Amino acid sequence: MPDPQFAPVGRGHLSPLPRKKGFGYYVSLFAAALGVCVVAGLWTTLRGATGPSRDRRRAGELNDQAVAELKGGDVKRALHSLNEAARLDPKNPRVLANRAFARTKAGDIDGALADCEAALRLNPSEALAFGNRGVARAARHEWPAAKADLDRAIALDASNAWAWANRGAVRLVTGDLDGALADFNEALRRDDGISEAYAGRAMVRVQKGEFEPALKDAEDALRRNAKSADALGARALAHLALGNPKEAEADVTAAIEIDDQQGMYHLLRARVRVFAGDLQGANEDIAAARKAAGEGTPGRKVVEEVAKELLGTQEPAEK
Repeated sequence: MPDPQFAPVGRGHLSPLPRKKGFGYYVSLFAAALGVCVVAGLWTTLRGATGPSRDRRRAGELNDQAVAELKGGDVKRALHSLNEAARLDPKNPRVLANRAFARTKAGDIDGALADCEAALRLNPSEALAFGNRGVARAARHEWPAAKADLDRAIALDASNAWAWANRGAVRLVTGDLDGALADFNEALRRDDGISEAYAGRAMVRVQKGEFEPALKDAEDALRRNAKSADALGARALAHLALGNPKEAEADVTAAIEIDDQQGMYHLLRARVRVFAGDLQGANEDIAAARKAAGEGTPGRKVVEEVAKELLGTQEPAEK
């Protein structure tokens, strides 16, 4: 995708990255790693009970309990609830699809994909299964396949705001800024409480050079969820674009404390520190990002590419 040019804004302007890459390229990398910020949102609250049996009723209760646990960030407990729900009602495709989302959050992508396939065998028109398979594929950076699944989910159930928000994230990653903006707008038209959609729209607007509206979107996201690492990351990007590195570092540090997104917020703080001239701090953040991302993961590829751009000929932070 083409690199946008930089123009003075606010109290200063954002200097380009070392070598040939511009800020739009950098945001797209964060969208690939953080765009899972939007893609990783909870799909929907579902009722699991589909019949009169006691087991099915209990499965429905456990499913709804798991949804609340996922919203509260307790993935381990949610998985326990959904495993028990699936045991009690193994032919309920929506329970399986919700467990797929929980497994994605826990990093078990193979398990998530298996649950989606099982749900689709039970109901080939289950929008939730297509949507959560798109979530799982996005976690592997399989963007065309993720978008295809989310397209199908929207075709089957256009009323679900999360489907639009998730597809917006995938479009943001792949450089379709106008499509991403349209999807985030539609998500918010259907449900203006989705903080992740505001955060995603903020990232789009940063990349379009609309820094003040981006900052407003990030703040709207935080008003809806004050503990959203995604919204803090989006606001940090907007502050960085506006030439406010102190504010950007404060936001990204808070995001790291909430959820480091497998090292990606350390990577963002490294960019902030390079902007401020703190190369030692940037090296420390790159090292932390490498450790968190692990070996051979899509996130590690992002770390190495951004590290190369940020540090140039600097000594690597970690062998």
